[in-house]
Amino acid sequence: MENLEESIGEEENYGIDQEYSDPETGEYFSDDSCDCILDRKITWLSLPRLCLERVFSFLPDRDRKTAALVCRQWHNVMRSPSLWRHRRFHFSGRISKFRKPDYSSTIAYVSHLGAYLERLEVTVCPPRKTQAALRLKGAITQLFSELIRVRAPLRSLAVMNLELDRSAWTSSLRASVVGCLISFLQRGSSKLNSICLSGMRNCIHQGLELLSALLHYETRFYPRCYISSLDLEAFFSGSVNVYLNSSVPDNLSQLQCLTDLRLSYSCLSDELLMALQQRHGGGRRKSSRDGNTLQTFLLHCCLKEPHQQHLNLDFGANNFGESLDEELLELVKVCERLVELSICAFLEIRTVARLLDMSLTQSSLKEIHVRICSFNEAAGEEEEALEEMLSSYLHLPPDLCFSAIIYPFE
Repeated sequence: MENLEESIGEEENYGIDQEYSDPETGEYFSDDSCDCILDRKITWLSLPRLCLERVFSFLPDRDRKTAALVCRQWHNVMRSPSLWRHRRFHFSGRISKFRKPDYSSTIAYVSHLGAYLERLEVTVCPPRKTQAALRLKGAITQLFSELIRVRAPLRSLAVMNLELDRSAWTSSLRASVVGCLISFLQRGSSKLNSICLSGMRNCIHQGLELLSALLHYETRFYPRCYISSLDLEAFFSGSVNVYLNSSVPDNLSQLQCLTDLRLSYSCLSDELLMALQQRHGGGRRKSSRDGNTLQTFLLHCCLKEPHQQHLNLDFGANNFGESLDEELLELVKVCERLVELSICAFLEIRTVARLLDMSLTQSSLKEIHVRICSFNEAAGEEEEALEEMLSSYLHLPPDLCFSAIIYPFE
């Protein structure tokens, strides 16, 4: 986009035209029609600045540039930072004989208006050929260099769908793109609190380098600035068993003020859940107003990613007076790869029977341990009912480890 200063005409070009004619017929309007048009234009010109900013926020760049030529007031309003704080761009890496590369307007925008930019979203069309990947690398490098130069006050940054595991990305190109992002975190905006790197598909080594850079970024600016929202869906390549690497939980748990976290299912592990619990749920209970408690945790599951985690469910609840049977059964049903199940709660006897029925069809479930909470006066009757129910399940699969008891609750 051209510099707004160079796009504006001289002062004498502002104002209202003295002659009015129909643009199609060339006929001049009558005096009454002319007065009507004048009144309408004067009404627009007299709108308060706040109203004009709201109207202009819906205009595309070409119409904004035209509106800036109408009068001095509109020209001044068009320079309001609020109109240039949020931006979305799309990079394809393709070239055309008939128009400039799609990233050239992005670089020009950042050069002239990047000082106002607070929210930037870049969506990439994954390259199929190395030449396209090379152009994308150049565009991304130039973009972040310009963001650093103009000191863009970014609060939110999203770079999506790079898909660095494609064959079009050579190892040197991958390293350049990752290095560019790390350099921006080290030298760029000091106000970032929301980062989205979904669809990046890094190898484990480069992914950990970026996570480490995020951690160092927060350490450097905390508590003045910190990362509260992090989207790492498909951040690692689908072929990587991320859950086997202990460095991922370590890095994520040290981001102290995360309130929203989005990951791929391949990252899920006991170590990750325990690390997040200790950081955001353990010890002194924190108020959600402080921004220090993880409030949203989303997992994205894709069939192409590995699903080899050993799943255990340890369920304990003091749910007296509130039935959880149906919710528990539904949870076990949807966890198709559940291996071990341990329950301690107020449950109905028939729920145990339904769990056993599910174990006959859900081949992954190898261990079931149930403790049914009961008050002392009813424990005897429930033990008899449990024994009677279990008598009809004498021929369970030999590889199923099962136990069920009545647990007196005091």
